[in-house]
Amino acid sequence: MNFTKSLLDTMLLLFILSLGIAGYFSLRHQPMFQLLIVGLTALGYVIWGCWHHLRHGNFYWQVVIEYLLIAGLVVTLTASLLL
Repeated sequence: MNFTKSLLDTMLLLFILSLGIAGYFSLRHQPMFQLLIVGLTALGYVIWGCWHHLRHGNFYWQVVIEYLLIAGLVVTLTASLLL
């Protein structure tokens, strides 16, 4: 595995998550928009995960399901706390 490729992937994931965190806290008094930000961040996480595994040659449907389950869990927990 190429270190530069992994570093780029990690930096992209940190950027996606940082945008999501910043958006979440900037809309702290608007729970519906916070949930939207969490959903979009979760979608970005799933897309990033698929892209990452495609680039590294270990893309399997089980991996996609894992990313979807983690993202769905985060969105569900956030929705239960916000609404």
